[in-house]
Amino acid sequence: METKKLHINTLDFAQKELAIQGELSIVDLPRLQTLVLNALPAKTVHYMMRGQAGGLGLPGVHLHVDADLLVTCQRCLSEMPLPLRLDFDYVVSKDSPEGLDEQDEVDWLEAKQDFDVVALIEDELLLAMPIAPTHGSRCMQRPMESGEKSNPFAVLKELKTNRDD
Repeated sequence: METKKLHINTLDFAQKELAIQGELSIVDLPRLQTLVLNALPAKTVHYMMRGQAGGLGLPGVHLHVDADLLVTCQRCLSEMPLPLRLDFDYVVSKDSPEGLDEQDEVDWLEAKQDFDVVALIEDELLLAMPIAPTHGSRCMQRPMESGEKSNPFAVLKELKTNRDD
């Protein structure tokens, strides 16, 4: 199956204040697909991107991404929904603007004739995903399975208790 392609001229897109929006299937994002569960109905990622003529003295782009992913909880190993609502602001220029490193809320996009928007969306989703997603306090404790060892400190406590008797 062929993945979706979407390419723009970043500088032209920003200066003309163009806008695009749509949705991507998880199949269109192969690196992300390896980290999420395939479940029906097929999960989609909604995006909206618009150009900005020069909020910081340079042309810019705003990207909004909505994704409702399904991942595996790393504590109980059950399915876990992972909603991501992301917003990004970028300045567009040929070279990395000086002083931009000090502003964490704005990133830099290189001015390119053929920029891959789908790859940018996938990169931002991958960076936003937790390293080890868990349900948090609502997580069910996973029962011990055959072949797993019990806690060695519990065994020591039992030996001490038996010895004191």
